[in-house]
Amino acid sequence: MKLDDMHLLDECFTHIPDDGGPHVTYNVTKLVTHIEAHRDQVQLVSVPVDEEHARYCLENRGIEQDRIRILLAHPDYLKQPVVFLHKAEEDSHLLVDGSHRYVIYWHLKMSIIPAYIVPWEMAQPFIIEDAPQTDEKVIMSWSGLSALRQFRDRN
Repeated sequence: MKLDDMHLLDECFTHIPDDGGPHVTYNVTKLVTHIEAHRDQVQLVSVPVDEEHARYCLENRGIEQDRIRILLAHPDYLKQPVVFLHKAEEDSHLLVDGSHRYVIYWHLKMSIIPAYIVPWEMAQPFIIEDAPQTDEKVIMSWSGLSALRQFRDRN
């Protein structure tokens, strides 16, 4: 998928590996739409809300207080499952959609959150191939797809 294939309101998630490897940006709007159309290929489970992971999200995932307030005002949205990608060969999971919801569940002292566990391979078509590789500070300051495209075109 390319940036030009995205709708301006599509939400993205950029994974910045701790080991300094390449950033991977997912179009989570299109991924979630795909998951909902292929529920037979994913697991819907209840995942324990872990304080350590919630704090990690607060410190490293760009959790915005304004967005927290908006989500708290719309409890139906909070019920939507978060999305974890599962990489079977490493038995690892990556939260790619729902960091704000995850943090809210932790703040509300809710012990479990609904989650889709998605095979890593299912998410690969939703990787944005031409997303810029830049530093974390710039990624955290992106305000939307048009800004991403402008940044890409400048570089």
